[in-house]
Amino acid sequence: MKNRAHALAILLAIAGVLIACNLPMASKKATATPTPKIKVSPIRLTIIPIVTTTPTPPRAKPTNTAKPNTPTATKAATSTPAPTLTPTRPPTPTKRPTPAWKKIVFARGAISWSGAVPPNGGFVFFALGGQSAEILVTTHDGKPANAALALSGADGSVYQTYNIGRPDWRGMLPKSQNYYIAIAAPNGTSGLKLTLTIYPPMRQREEESNSQLGFVVDYDAKTAKKELPGYFENEIFGVRLTDNALYKNTNLQEAFFVISRENLRSRNACLNTRPDAGEVDDRGVWRVNAIDYRYYHTEEGAAGHFYKSELFRTYVRNTCLTVRLFTHETDIGNYASGTVKAYNRKRVLAELKRIFFTLRWP
Repeated sequence: MKNRAHALAILLAIAGVLIACNLPMASKKATATPTPKIKVSPIRLTIIPIVTTTPTPPRAKPTNTAKPNTPTATKAATSTPAPTLTPTRPPTPTKRPTPAWKKIVFARGAISWSGAVPPNGGFVFFALGGQSAEILVTTHDGKPANAALALSGADGSVYQTYNIGRPDWRGMLPKSQNYYIAIAAPNGTSGLKLTLTIYPPMRQREEESNSQLGFVVDYDAKTAKKELPGYFENEIFGVRLTDNALYKNTNLQEAFFVISRENLRSRNACLNTRPDAGEVDDRGVWRVNAIDYRYYHTEEGAAGHFYKSELFRTYVRNTCLTVRLFTHETDIGNYASGTVKAYNRKRVLAELKRIFFTLRWP
């Protein structure tokens, strides 16, 4: 009995221990229920930093990309200069049609130079800005050559191309620089001659512009004086040569450069109506500053006075115009022997052409 009672007491003690052990286990189970809340809170914490950090990269990227771009741009410009040089070199030979150039050097005091055209047809010369020039390619007997002349400047400006098909050029050279002449001929350049005339620069340049017709022309106030229209029929503009060296002890009485308007209403009538003036010689077509002119030479005379004109007619902006290089001379036979000499017509015409070759239509 004692043993049974003792065993029962032991069993009750064990049961009490087990009950006591079960109580904390139940409490652990009860307290474990908020575990999902603990799990949720870390999820929220991880979401918050993602939201706050995502706008930051876009702000950082512009500053990061701008900084590396500036050094790469400067490195490209400073370390590789070749690309900037190569585009400027190729246009140079395209503006100059031949690979070699014969340099034209004038004799002291001369305004003209002549020489044989080399096989490659290339010449180079220097002129001051504003100088008038005349370039002619002829046969050795002085006739216009069967050739085409191209003219360009060192700055790349082109003043005449081969496709114009002319063996000459006349006009004003606008800049102080080298100019390049290239000549092409279907039968080669053998037997051809180039003549270049560069007229002296104007010491006191005066510019005359006509807003109605749109032309501009220059003259040297040291050697010419503007005249009021009216001396010539339908005159628009005129200057008289006043350089005493042209007149002194000669039979030259007057010399004028004149622009007149003609009452001819069409291009065909303008260019194909001969002047009504004494003897008329049709001398073909001149091209001055890219404008074509029909060229006539006329002469009239009476009572020991002779009037000669180089007439250049063109049709520009629906208007027929005539440029006149005019001289009035007297019969040298009417003077006592040795008192008067014949005037230098070539020199007088050079002064008048120096004005004419500045006539342009901007």
